[in-house]
Amino acid sequence: MKTFDPVLHVDNSQLILDRGEWPNFHDAELHTLNIWRGDVRPEDDVWTGPVIEVSFELCALQYPYIVVLKFHDCEDISMQQFDHQNAVFDLGFEFEDRGTNNHGEPLTPSISVCFEQAFGAALAFKCFRVEAVARREPDGGVLTAMLSSLLPELIAGDYAFCAVPESHPVDYAALSPLASFREREGLTLVLDVSAADAAGLAYDSVFRCISLGLESSLDAVGLTAAVAGRLAGHGISANVIAAYHHDHIFVPANRADDALTVLSAFGPQA
Repeated sequence: MKTFDPVLHVDNSQLILDRGEWPNFHDAELHTLNIWRGDVRPEDDVWTGPVIEVSFELCALQYPYIVVLKFHDCEDISMQQFDHQNAVFDLGFEFEDRGTNNHGEPLTPSISVCFEQAFGAALAFKCFRVEAVARREPDGGVLTAMLSSLLPELIAGDYAFCAVPESHPVDYAALSPLASFREREGLTLVLDVSAADAAGLAYDSVFRCISLGLESSLDAVGLTAAVAGRLAGHGISANVIAAYHHDHIFVPANRADDALTVLSAFGPQA
């Protein structure tokens, strides 16, 4: 049986990592515990097992924050005590073999979860999926939590922003643009410089792309302003493109290393 690795096996684990690693749950305090009985209606082919949602304050970290975990399709739930502190010694996960079906095929293993008791609550159960739902500051400072989670990465390649008139006879798809945006004045393509040159498209400047490495919501407030403001303080322009999963910053190619250093310094220690 393979070992349960929270970074790999917890859905959306990137949301709650501590500088790229699974956070330390030693002495974490359990703030809220919600158990939903699920929804099982065989006549409608609905088979949703009990769901447990828990919020922890990770008190042992240098810069504590709160995480919310959701455990799906739970069974064999066992709980002892619940008080004003509910400190756990650790949070443990382990895959558990369930044998085979009637055809001899292995069943999906369950996940054995244990809140090892320090003071207050002790909880053990099995589930089939673990999901990271949220991360926030103890004081509600969501932006600070996001900034402390940044893992900026300099993407290979030089890029150009090219304005393409409607009349320009170019097969845009063949150029494999990294991004495109249609304005009233025409189409803008973000292209690898070599593709722009091959197509005879003009551009003013050459940029490098830095991915922020944070799974951020498109509704998140303040992240773009904070990043652009920090770069501006070092005299570095920032052209931001928000994709579904991550934000990407295009900076002048000759300042890319400086920009990466500035963004890497973001976080509680900045």
